[in-house]
Amino acid sequence: MSHQQIEPVHLTIRAACAYSAYSRSKLYEAIGLGQIEAVKEGSRTLIVFDSLKKQVAARKPAAIGAGNPRFREMRMLAKPSRRRRRKAK
Repeated sequence: MSHQQIEPVHLTIRAACAYSAYSRSKLYEAIGLGQIEAVKEGSRTLIVFDSLKKQVAARKPAAIGAGNPRFREMRMLAKPSRRRRRKAK
């Protein structure tokens, strides 16, 4: 027996924030820019799940970490740490 996961058609603002890890303001900004679709149901704003899913999938991977060559370049150009090490007695 195969289990299919049922995806919602719409999400509330709160659920969309939880799903995408966007803040409310970032979510409303994306709606305003047309990156995410939203519909009104009475006074409620509902997010079209497919548009949110596509927006989340389109995110670029983070360019941080020691394995990233650009990160190493930035570390080499960075000022030395101000923290002084204690001398061994």
